Amino acid sequence: MGEDLGFRTYLYIELMLEGGLKTNQYETKDIEVLNEIEYLEKQHQLQRISPYYHIIHEVDEMNCVDTKVKVRNIGERI
Repeated sequence: MGEDLGFRTYLYIELMLEGGLKTNQYETKDIEVLNEIEYLEKQHQLQRISPYYHIIHEVDEMNCVDTKVKVRNIGERI
């Protein structure tokens, strides 16, 4: 049964900001990505309304981390 079991999931969220890292020094570089996302929020009058999501995967023996956050326009009702 284990070999026959498959899992797929899809999640669609509008208005997300995303930054990415391809590095083995994730801990030291992640703050740069978070700062860039916060800068974009201010520039485009957006507000974070979710926690940050970190999606970690490996490409060419290097760790890749996608950081995403849900935002909304400041004047928009939830």
